[in-house]
Amino acid sequence: MGKKFWETHRLSLKPEQVPHKFHHLIPLAERWGIHDHQELNDDEVQQTLLNEATEAELRSLVNTLQLHMSTSGSEVDLYEWLAGDEAELPIPSEAYIAFTLLTLAFDEAELRLRKSEKL
Repeated sequence: MGKKFWETHRLSLKPEQVPHKFHHLIPLAERWGIHDHQELNDDEVQQTLLNEATEAELRSLVNTLQLHMSTSGSEVDLYEWLAGDEAELPIPSEAYIAFTLLTLAFDEAELRLRKSEKL
């Protein structure tokens, strides 16, 4: 069996571009945040990644990111970081783009699991 798309196109993000609180999510962003592909647009890349994923991989993505999608006390959640100052930059960092695409993959994975009534 051949390699999956993400295995041959995985990103290599710079930790200094990511708030320390989210460093442990960098491997997920490197997998689910692939972009700037020469032959596919970002939507096509994302659909390819999601279509190749197993149910267990989708569930792992959703379960891991759910912990970072809401504010708890004074802690900044992932969406707050992505809606922060870097959102206004004309050219955001590679990590910012990858984490934004990661949240889109989370949303789509959650919808797919709900649709299949397996969440």
